[in-house]
Amino acid sequence: MDLYLKNKVALVTGAGSGIGRTTALFLAAEGARVCCADLFEEKAVETVGMIDEGGGIAIKSTLDVREYAQVTETVAETVRSFDRLDILVNSAGVAAGGLFMDTKPEDWAREIDINLVGTMNCCRAAIEHMTSKGYGKIVNLASDAGRVGEKRLSVYSASKGGVIAFTKALAVEMGRFKINVNAVCPGVVKSPMTSYLTEDMEKEWARFYPLRRLGETEDIANMIVFLCSDRTSWMTGQTVGIDGGFARI
Repeated sequence: MDLYLKNKVALVTGAGSGIGRTTALFLAAEGARVCCADLFEEKAVETVGMIDEGGGIAIKSTLDVREYAQVTETVAETVRSFDRLDILVNSAGVAAGGLFMDTKPEDWAREIDINLVGTMNCCRAAIEHMTSKGYGKIVNLASDAGRVGEKRLSVYSASKGGVIAFTKALAVEMGRFKINVNAVCPGVVKSPMTSYLTEDMEKEWARFYPLRRLGETEDIANMIVFLCSDRTSWMTGQTVGIDGGFARI
């Protein structure tokens, strides 16, 4: 199936590892030109190298999504390099486990600022260019934790719940500009964010999933790329669960 992504321009945050990296690789494989943005420059460079080796076209950008000035510069850099911006994938994110009663207000800022405010920063900068062209695809990474809540992940759940609500509201505002805004909600995915998982933990946790396995980054990236395509031109404001049947809502 042709996803009509050839020569489209995509900005992917958190592209240095995990779901963000796999998404950047998959977009490039479909013919999109990709700006790989990540807080860690060396990781972004690695992703660009992988795209280059596969015959794709990519640039890197060192980006802290909490800093709006950096976000606007990354968007501007993408437009300078490729003349436009068609796609934004907000994959940058962090999670810190632990009981909420053991935390203090100063412990909450990082997750809220990166997961929620960072997503808002990137969307705000990107729509400056998308609205003028009357076209855009935005995919935000939320989580099952944001849909149903997860014990020992209260602040993370709150930040991702915010991403879901923000996605729905922004979709309503951006519809008249033909900009689609959707969110994906992964379950537990094997990635650098879950590198603490042991083999025994993985087997135990997999029992809670009807498909009896945890997710792979490819599982999530496949849906993200589909949502970035014109095959989903009449889909906006939606929250898509990709979780092996865990949440079922």
